[in-house]
Amino acid sequence: MKTVQEWLKATDTETLTDTYLANYPIDYQTISSRELTLGEIRDRTRENMIDFIERMKSLEVRTDNKPMVFFACRQYDDGMESVAVSLCGNEELCTAEKPDSYAWDLTPFSEVLGYYIAETKLTIGKIYDVLAGIIEEMTFFGFDPEEREKEKAKEDLLAAIEEIEDGNCDTEKYYTLDEFRERLGMKPREPDPEGDELKRDIVRAECAYNAYQRKKEIANAVKLLKGWQKGQ
Repeated sequence: MKTVQEWLKATDTETLTDTYLANYPIDYQTISSRELTLGEIRDRTRENMIDFIERMKSLEVRTDNKPMVFFACRQYDDGMESVAVSLCGNEELCTAEKPDSYAWDLTPFSEVLGYYIAETKLTIGKIYDVLAGIIEEMTFFGFDPEEREKEKAKEDLLAAIEEIEDGNCDTEKYYTLDEFRERLGMKPREPDPEGDELKRDIVRAECAYNAYQRKKEIANAVKLLKGWQKGQ
């Protein structure tokens, strides 16, 4: 079973970059510089991604972290099927009935690179999507460790401010969707109880499908992980 860094070295950087940009398109509206053309923004983003991947291939990996493993599972969201990436602890994956999933957006790059990727059929078949998903969350707060720390501090400050503000709003009123539409001067939504119930059925079906797929892929990952551990 290979680590994230080993898979980065084993795959094609250009293909991985293309997969990343296809799965996570550039949000041009958030680009602060208005002097660049769309083509220049796209090319610069691509260059930055290639540079990041190459840096991750040679970054020293931490080996003292808790053993963790990534695996892929299919999911439906708003009627669209995609491949999601989950991260679980090796021990929890093999022992817990419903192992927790962990985020890695603030985990040091050197640690994430040392996590393993389960070689299940789905995960390996979608390895470029899996690696793109891992990178997307790794770089959520930036491509540079110092930049990530600044963004984290900013997020913590905003969260603290929001918590304080929420604590001072004991009498805050919450509105239903119809009440909110009325306050905005919009026409009330025409009642459609049958349609609403069908929508809820869709949501319930998606949740059930996602839970089934995750359970199935966890079983596949556990089988491979136990076999791999015996061979260590």
